[in-house]
Amino acid sequence: MYAVNGTVGIVGCAEYQRTMVADAVCRAVEAVGGMTRFVRPGMRVLLKPNLLTIKNPDQAVTTHPEVVRAVARLVRAAGGDPVVADSPGGPNLQGYLRMVYDQTGMSAAAQEGEFTLSDDLAWEDLDVSNGFVTRSLCVLRPAVRADLIINVPKLKTHEFMHLTGAVKNMFGVIPGAHKAEYHLRMSSRRDFAHMLLDVCLRVRPALTVMDAVVGMEGEGPSAGTPRRIGCIMACDDPFAMDVFAAGLLGMRPEEVPTIQVGVERGLCPARPADVRHAGDDPEQFRLRDFRMPSARPGFLERIPGPLRGFLRPRLSFSAARCNGCGACTRACPPKAITIVNGRARVDHAACIRCFCCHELCPRNAVRIVRSPLARLMMR
Repeated sequence: MYAVNGTVGIVGCAEYQRTMVADAVCRAVEAVGGMTRFVRPGMRVLLKPNLLTIKNPDQAVTTHPEVVRAVARLVRAAGGDPVVADSPGGPNLQGYLRMVYDQTGMSAAAQEGEFTLSDDLAWEDLDVSNGFVTRSLCVLRPAVRADLIINVPKLKTHEFMHLTGAVKNMFGVIPGAHKAEYHLRMSSRRDFAHMLLDVCLRVRPALTVMDAVVGMEGEGPSAGTPRRIGCIMACDDPFAMDVFAAGLLGMRPEEVPTIQVGVERGLCPARPADVRHAGDDPEQFRLRDFRMPSARPGFLERIPGPLRGFLRPRLSFSAARCNGCGACTRACPPKAITIVNGRARVDHAACIRCFCCHELCPRNAVRIVRSPLARLMMR
């Protein structure tokens, strides 16, 4: 049974204007005890934003730099040394990481001196003695050696996990070279969700500050549509944060695998109403028409075996958008994608439906296609 121990501070923030964001972040963090509750003078504090791939902030794929800047200022005011680190999907190379920092606005924000950027891509093996699906994890060295971790996710949909928020964002401490291995080993939604919980429990961010000013609906986490939500949230419990955030979007707990298995493991409250909150009234940010991702978790598991294969989604590559860059082949855990005559081709028999190719395609050329019967049954 989950014991309620997380409080969500929620504060309205209509746009990414600097003083507006700074005020909202400050008020949200104050609602959960203030930054000095977490940060002590001299601490090296890792800020972990969502830096999924090379996208600019207006595309709502990555955490906005103004939110990261505002969190960093509070850390500095508390006497900490804020450092931004992440391992985006794609090649585990410093040159690629620098491109991500540049395009997402992190490089420009860092130049103003509020935080520094880590280019350390080394990792360390950590024991996970109480892990549900794994007994060890490869974790970025900056995350292992930080005195404190502050999670700074973006609120978005996710084709595989339905929601990417606080818990899913911590997958970014797994080096890019190892992400595909974890997808391959934990290829079912439930196993992958259990692994994400294992990561979050082992790394355990002390504080989460969520960018929900503009989130993403539809085909997230990178090919969806920006959607204004209009708030900043802070919480001392990443599991409670996701339950609360999912409720704002109209997602049921059973639709989000990380929440579903979190409830089973006693880590999550079963309902958004069970999460304490402070600050502004959540009802003013609740979305009644939020567009969910097409790949609904749990749908196929309820279908008899012979019919399940027919209803499985298939990947399609747009001839107009695909330029054969090979990002999908590098991201594909089972190596089911090849480039033929300058265009991606997928072996559907080998595909594990993790949708990494959809997530990391720089041209949004990957589409998830369902049969008319599957679309009818999912209504």
